[in-house]
Amino acid sequence: MKNNYKIEVLSKRICESNIEKILDILKLIPNSNYKREDILAENKEERVLYGKWEYSLVILNDKDIVGILIGYEREKEKSELYRENCFYINEIAISKKYKGQGLGKMLLETFIERVKKFKYLSGKIKIRIQTTNSIENRKVISLYESVGFKKIGVKQYPNKEDVVMEIEKKNNYK
Repeated sequence: MKNNYKIEVLSKRICESNIEKILDILKLIPNSNYKREDILAENKEERVLYGKWEYSLVILNDKDIVGILIGYEREKEKSELYRENCFYINEIAISKKYKGQGLGKMLLETFIERVKKFKYLSGKIKIRIQTTNSIENRKVISLYESVGFKKIGVKQYPNKEDVVMEIEKKNNYK
């Protein structure tokens, strides 16, 4: 059977009508425990997820969702690692059956190309992603590095350490 992949924006309507499938995919992320309301939320604690429904993506095989990337505009924070506004990739996950086919890389590259057209920022656009800094997560970190992300810092938590990675791209809004 031939795979017929297509990337689309994850609109709120698409999310609501496919919430169980999306939850199943996101549950593949180690230590995640997403609920329906988490996926549909437009805020995360004190943070507003600006543009979530414009920047988040799904990858389809025919009409079946097989991967997801949740991204948004992240406002600057007091944290040293997030001192300026940036685009932020909150989650990326691919169905087990479709792993190893380059779909995660396709989602990342599509997200990067889409945000380069952001018209409200001039010059360079920063895109950040944060992930667990562990041997078990080396493959994920390598995926991010393969599209140009570089490590810019580490964020400590009581029971784990995350690495924060960034890529800068020139804004090409016309």
